[in-house]
Amino acid sequence: MDIYFDDFKPATQQRILAEAGIKDPKEANWDVFPITQIILEDDNDK
Repeated sequence: MDIYFDDFKPATQQRILAEAGIKDPKEANWDVFPITQIILEDDNDK
């Protein structure tokens, strides 16, 4: 499951940018690539 910058509320987006030390998500390619991924284990894969 991919988590994108646009998935966050505006207040959280501003906190993420401030913590990263950038002003625009494009500086980190977050307008195109996910910030993070959550890997969910499928019980059928066991």
